[in-house]
Amino acid sequence: MSENKFSTTGPLPQTTSLSYSRALSRGMHAYHEHSDYELAALLSGSGWCYLDSDVFRMEAGHLYIIPPNRVHMMSYSDQTPHAMYHIYFRAEILTEIRQSFGIDLEPALQKHPALELSDELRARLDHALSVINRRPQNGAIDCAIRHLLVECILLSMARQLGLDADLSAPTASHPVIQDLIQFISLHFAEDLTLDMLSGHTGLNRSYLCRLFRKEMGLTITEYINSIRVRNACRLLRESDLNITQISLQSGFNSTAYFDRQFRTLMGMSPTAYLNEYRLTVSV
Repeated sequence: MSENKFSTTGPLPQTTSLSYSRALSRGMHAYHEHSDYELAALLSGSGWCYLDSDVFRMEAGHLYIIPPNRVHMMSYSDQTPHAMYHIYFRAEILTEIRQSFGIDLEPALQKHPALELSDELRARLDHALSVINRRPQNGAIDCAIRHLLVECILLSMARQLGLDADLSAPTASHPVIQDLIQFISLHFAEDLTLDMLSGHTGLNRSYLCRLFRKEMGLTITEYINSIRVRNACRLLRESDLNITQISLQSGFNSTAYFDRQFRTLMGMSPTAYLNEYRLTVSV
């Protein structure tokens, strides 16, 4: 039986998706699996989690990490009410955090299947639910807000785990593309042209574009814009620069083009992003 249940789902910018739920549950759920990560924060009660061939005790005041594509089930054998937050997110959000902040959470989530529900983490969860409850549940802006809220929750987990920035190597397997990604990361604020990048790699433009798309799944221009927008997000969070200054420092020569690319990737304007960030860090 489930009561007081709340959940939302919806597509997010690019490939990341997530949902929130809070429920008072009894009994036993069926075995299932899904392609997303699941964070299950048990607020009250206790139970058992069956994960593949492993079984572990679930206690109130802890958050449990269930990796993608793992068969699992939660059992509440004492038949008492259980309050729990669930957060589902795709692994791509971990890639975004690594690219934006230099923090690699994925190995830590594999190593630490359970975390104490710290005051900061509990406040993040409570705040996320309150924000979602008072907003509409459709549209690109709402999806982007949920995305930002979960990113903040994951960063709080990273802080609790004591993770430091560690700019990992590019994910491309081809050494030329690896070198190009490193070059872009150092020079994204400059006027990067395909001719310049072609000269840097020693490959002709056509072949370089095909190879990059094969390795990275997007065009060189799309990749550069994503790096620039991520840098703009950081400046919006950490600096007092105005939008025009942030646009220029991120490598965009046109504020209008910067605004279009930001909306495409983040689902909202730079100003809206800044306002939402201020809201999420107010807890």
